[in-house]
Amino acid sequence: MPDSFVDKVDKAIVNFVWTNKTPKLKSSTIVSEMANGDMKMSNLQYMIRSQEIMWVQRILYEDRKWKRLALKLMNIREEDLLMKHWPGISDNARSLFYNQVLRYWYEFYSVEPLTQFIGNECLWHNCFITIDNKLVYGAYNNLREPGINFIADLYSNGNLLNVNQLSGKYRPSIRHLQYINLIDAMSSNWKSVYKKHGDSSNVKSFENKIIVGEMVEDLHCLKSDCIPNVNTKNK
Repeated sequence: MPDSFVDKVDKAIVNFVWTNKTPKLKSSTIVSEMANGDMKMSNLQYMIRSQEIMWVQRILYEDRKWKRLALKLMNIREEDLLMKHWPGISDNARSLFYNQVLRYWYEFYSVEPLTQFIGNECLWHNCFITIDNKLVYGAYNNLREPGINFIADLYSNGNLLNVNQLSGKYRPSIRHLQYINLIDAMSSNWKSVYKKHGDSSNVKSFENKIIVGEMVEDLHCLKSDCIPNVNTKNK
């Protein structure tokens, strides 16, 4: 559904509620949960966004024949749905519907990690780890193949491995300058926080998880009604 049409409907609802006068409450307050003391007014944008995000969840966890067609129309690999791409990757989709699905998905999924999960951040296809404003992947296959995939893989007891230590642990073929560029691409704040907290989390325990607000949820069990709440908190 075109964003312009959705905006018109939402504006019409707001005008109806406030009888065409200036709203006295923020939109986030109007549409948020009654349990929070708010009004839970309908918002078409959030409804569509949550349903399209749940559509990606179905693609990830349902084994159906239509899934192949969906991925083909998205023009993307299934594993890329669990990478923190830029929303701009949606431009590669072969239909307007899947363009919107991908845009909403990556806006929701591609968020900065909570402090305790920085080590679980994937190094590849991550919009928060870039070199010359480009995602890091193809040129670093020599690191990916021996199993270096997460920030935690570059550390030992909270200390960043140097090239020799990394080579001794994983046996990758790596150039010193290549490794320096990768380290520089990581947020200095992430490196500082991870050094302080060390290996406090297990990468494997974070598989198929998603950060929702300040909580970590099981992506497989994600409910659509929690998605609008996250969006309103960011308004």
